[in-house]
Amino acid sequence: MIKIADKDLKLRDIPSNNDLSGANRFAHSLDKLDSFDNISDISKKVKAQIKINETNEISLRDLRISLFFYFRAIRHSQTEPNKDLINIHLELIRKKLVED
Repeated sequence: MIKIADKDLKLRDIPSNNDLSGANRFAHSLDKLDSFDNISDISKKVKAQIKINETNEISLRDLRISLFFYFRAIRHSQTEPNKDLINIHLELIRKKLVED
């Protein structure tokens, strides 16, 4: 698995919406993970901000961590992925790349 640092991330690295296998591979391209507790907390915070549509202050790093954690969680729980949530993450990551 190729790891991509945030500073090296390009729009072309982000898969299309609804490409679940591409999104999974992208999520696992995250480099330098923090502790499990830290990524869990970040993921919860990001999902809460998405739920209330307050996404402007979410960092690129936190979005990537949240997407990574989500894919790990569905892998371990063997539940169906929430395509809408995945697509929102991908769209927000694209937006952050364009803004920066």
